[in-house]
Amino acid sequence: MKIAIVGTGNVGGALATACSRAGHAIYLAVRDTENFKGKELLKNKNTEARNIADAVRAAEVILLST
Repeated sequence: MKIAIVGTGNVGGALATACSRAGHAIYLAVRDTENFKGKELLKNKNTEARNIADAVRAAEVILLST
């Protein structure tokens, strides 16, 4: 499943890690794809940072953790 996660703090990071481990494609929806909190989440497999509009457009599920 393709999942966009808006918010990369403690909750968003935990969701991203758990969903990535389950084999889902994770789109971290961030304002600045080069500089954002939780950049270490990109080490998870199937995880990439996208601007908010692109992440939401590509996702089947959107999780808000702001």
